[in-house]
Amino acid sequence: MMDRNTDFYVNYSNKKGPWGYVAFKDDLIDIVKLGRVHFLFGGFLIYTLGALIAVDFGADGDVFKFIFGYLVFFPAHLSVSYSNDLYDIKADRFNTPSPFSGGSGVLLRRPELAPIAKGIALGLIGLSLLLSFVFMAVYERTVLFPLLVAAGALLGWAYTGPPFRLAYRRLSEVSTASAVGLVVLFMGYFVMSEGGLTTILYFLFPQLLYGIQFITNVQIPDMEADRKGKKITMVVLYGRRFSFTVMFFSSLSATLYYTVFWLSRIGPVWEVMGVFALISLIPTLSSLPSLLLRPKDRGRSTVLATLSMASMFAYLITANLYFLLR
Repeated sequence: MMDRNTDFYVNYSNKKGPWGYVAFKDDLIDIVKLGRVHFLFGGFLIYTLGALIAVDFGADGDVFKFIFGYLVFFPAHLSVSYSNDLYDIKADRFNTPSPFSGGSGVLLRRPELAPIAKGIALGLIGLSLLLSFVFMAVYERTVLFPLLVAAGALLGWAYTGPPFRLAYRRLSEVSTASAVGLVVLFMGYFVMSEGGLTTILYFLFPQLLYGIQFITNVQIPDMEADRKGKKITMVVLYGRRFSFTVMFFSSLSATLYYTVFWLSRIGPVWEVMGVFALISLIPTLSSLPSLLLRPKDRGRSTVLATLSMASMFAYLITANLYFLLR
């Protein structure tokens, strides 16, 4: 039986448990769809950016270490899709999926796959933690590394999973912004860097701001469904117009942060900050129409949120290319 915290009950009397279920072709296809693997690309770009920052400032550019580190992160990130689809089912009943929000819709059609989704989510987290200890042993890292992995996995699960269910307790923005803005970037850096962590600290605050922009983009198309599903998000509480304003000023603040550091010539990264001030104009200028229009309807809001999300990918790709080519 599914966890009662989902408020969603299914009769499994004629179904086998998650580990005894025989998945045929259609089942396998739906199980893969639950993973929404296209969502992993953004996490990969952030992880890579953290790794490239470390290498650019003196860390060994060991490709195998980079790949191994990502293999540690990958299962934990993938698990989020399975747990969110499972524990967001009540809100997703009222939703039409957008390119980056609203769930996969698989469990709405195939509720019998719910135990498998839960088993996969927990299994992926366990695999990620196991690999983190292997990485720690191979590359002589401290226990901080598996703790970092555990923190990221916990934040991903806690978004909708019990007992935390942060999206239903006014804390969804905190959990997602922390994961996207702090943990993933820091992990990419920590995988490659064997020395101090001072350099990455300069980049965490603007990435946290982009984490706020990211989660706002995700929540804007889902406002009506989230309200019916009893989720308590910023968009549900304050509406789309306010949220578009927050989204723009989060991005603008990141640009100003980079600019101030570049002009002040503080720290060893000030030259890089000048380049990032320019690159950061991509999401800032792309969010300007959202500030000027601030529509209330779902259709136009989803278009603007999609534009903003695309600009964040463009920012990350450009930032990674800068470090690769310089």
